[in-house]
Amino acid sequence: MPHPGGPAPWRADGQDQIDAVVIGRRNRTKTPIMVGESKWTREVDAARLCRKLAAKTTELTGSPDDLAYAICARESVTNAAPDILTVTAADIFTPDPL
Repeated sequence: MPHPGGPAPWRADGQDQIDAVVIGRRNRTKTPIMVGESKWTREVDAARLCRKLAAKTTELTGSPDDLAYAICARESVTNAAPDILTVTAADIFTPDPL
């Protein structure tokens, strides 16, 4: 849950870091709509990272299930549910043919 009356008590060790947060508007209020985790390893397990990411989002929103999730890896993202956005370095750095 967000902390009323003040900022969230983020841990100094960085273990609650979220790599990306997309902010949108719902009912004229700015709110997080997507969160993402990026790892520079060859392969990541999306289901495992999404569970960890959902636990971190409790400081952002009381409804982690309402968020969209994005998982990024250098070469491969495995075990991703169909509603998870997966991105690899090739997706970003390979030019589209004209």
